[in-house]
Amino acid sequence: MVNIRNKLLVAVHHASGGSARIRTGGAAVSMEGESSGSFRVVGGTRYRLCYSCRGLGGLILLVGYTNPVVLENASTVLLDFGVYEDDVPEGTYVYFATLSPSDLTSHDGAAGDMVYASFYG
Repeated sequence: MVNIRNKLLVAVHHASGGSARIRTGGAAVSMEGESSGSFRVVGGTRYRLCYSCRGLGGLILLVGYTNPVVLENASTVLLDFGVYEDDVPEGTYVYFATLSPSDLTSHDGAAGDMVYASFYG
């Protein structure tokens, strides 16, 4: 059997129903010294967000479509190494913010804390 994992020219995302979508782009946002950020979904109508909290473990990441994102308007809440996917119109801004789990206040990330997003057509 041949391993083709790193030999494919495109990455595909298996959406619900078994359909595949081509990866059209992505973004990586460092949270070092930052407590919030955003990215715009371009080149597709689906995104997959991965939260990598390597510097300060235990932070909570809020994800939403309103700026500023707070608990009341967040679409989802992620913990360390959480993943979230959603279908949105192309051009949608996705906002995120980190919170301290002890008192739910805004908290800056540390070196190595990243938010990764992939876009799918």
